Amino acid sequence: MAANFKYLIIEKRGHLLIAKFNYPEKKNAWNINFRREIISVLKIATEDDSVTILALTGVGDFYSSGNDMSISTMSLDEDYINKTIEVLRVMIRSFFTFPKILVAVVNGPCIGIAATTAALCDIIYTAENVCINLKCLY
Repeated sequence: MAANFKYLIIEKRGHLLIAKFNYPEKKNAWNINFRREIISVLKIATEDDSVTILALTGVGDFYSSGNDMSISTMSLDEDYINKTIEVLRVMIRSFFTFPKILVAVVNGPCIGIAATTAALCDIIYTAENVCINLKCLY
């Protein structure tokens, strides 16, 4: 697992791979590069025969605040918009076709695209004042 991520923290515990959304200054909001990293971790988990479960969770007090809306729409050109749409399509397809157990461990608010993709997971684990221990998964 040699991938180097900016927006994800990856941990492996036996057959469990944990991907923690690590953009707490933006409440784990997803931008185009964040989505690319999610695609990569889904691919890594798919190709690693030792992984049977992939758990997604957030660092800090949010699972995710959804799409990162901080990019000014005035500065977006058509090429960037098309790239963003294509990355979104690939990411959603990656969730649909993920061949292993996929768990959303929702540790706080889960908004927009994060709620959509959490609903694509096999299991959503959450509780009031959820404690991210994950020992229940391995």
